[in-house]
Amino acid sequence: MNKNVFPPSLKFERKTKALNKTLWGFVGLISMFTVELFVIIFHLMLCSILNVESTFISDNSILTASIPVVIFSIIFGIGFYKFLNMLLHSYKFEDNKIIKGRIINSDKVKGTDLAFDTAMTVYMAKNIGDSKKVVAGNATINLNSIIRLIELNTNGEFVNRFFDTDIYRKKIYNNPRLLKESKYSLVYICDDNKKLVIPKLYKGINVKISSSDEKSLTSRILLRSLIVFVLCFLFSMIDLFIGINNNYKYVSNINNTCSNLKANLNDYGYNLTRNCKFEKIISDNRTSSIEYRIDKNGNITKVNLELYYDFSSYSDNELKYIISTLNTDFSNSEINDFIERVSSCVNGNCSYGKIKSGKNILRIDSSDGLVNIYNH
Repeated sequence: MNKNVFPPSLKFERKTKALNKTLWGFVGLISMFTVELFVIIFHLMLCSILNVESTFISDNSILTASIPVVIFSIIFGIGFYKFLNMLLHSYKFEDNKIIKGRIINSDKVKGTDLAFDTAMTVYMAKNIGDSKKVVAGNATINLNSIIRLIELNTNGEFVNRFFDTDIYRKKIYNNPRLLKESKYSLVYICDDNKKLVIPKLYKGINVKISSSDEKSLTSRILLRSLIVFVLCFLFSMIDLFIGINNNYKYVSNINNTCSNLKANLNDYGYNLTRNCKFEKIISDNRTSSIEYRIDKNGNITKVNLELYYDFSSYSDNELKYIISTLNTDFSNSEINDFIERVSSCVNGNCSYGKIKSGKNILRIDSSDGLVNIYNH
């Protein structure tokens, strides 16, 4: 081997595409926003506009909104780290060894962007009490420093001049023997069974190029981002079409449950206002309300309850029926005891109380001379 120092070359990488795997980091960053905005949020908007009661994405909106962000953030972090790390290394080939050097420090680097570092230091000093801004400032300075190191490490003249100085942290591999050449790298086996993998980033090293087509980093990142977006968007549309196809059945289930509630609550003076919400006027400034949330199968999943009673408007049967629709696991004895307390309150002998089972709770209170029953 000739004595040569090889810096990474992004121009040569267009032919070898050695950074292909690391580009998923940038794809993750782009997809984090495009999928969230133009797939998840757009899907939920269509469900609202088209009155689609249920889709997988809408039924699990918290998970479907957060999981892609987490996954794409991890992909971005790993890919971006590997991308930067690969560009920080240069190699020197000698007769019986390969020296791997990583640029780590340079006085020449420190003075190249003094204005930026000063501005960031002033910014952090002004926000010394805000830990998030200080951390973000430090991260920005570190990233800017790494980018400047990469700029120097991809400069052939700089690398040839300073590779043998303490600017580069070095690792020596003795008696390297080419073990194999993969699509994106050269794999050497060295003394003590050390393995050295050199990406095909270095112009001048004799490598096989699988394709003569040159493709820029930007075009590859955008193409992959588009593929990810199209796949996620297709999943979203398929989910929406399934929801639309089943919507008549879902709406029928919901309407049937709501109709049954209406038939029973009408007997107690409640009127259906909207979306299975029932109201009954008790006084000039107090209205009892019961709002039911019903899933696609017609099951009551949640009830928001705010009831008001006086002596003339109270009915044991009414309260017992309403409690039976709450989808709770209160025991019969607990329900009967609660109803007795409410009845006593209505008759002027009030003792505040509640019944609770898990997350389900019913409370007795008073408001404007009326007995107030609520579950929040």
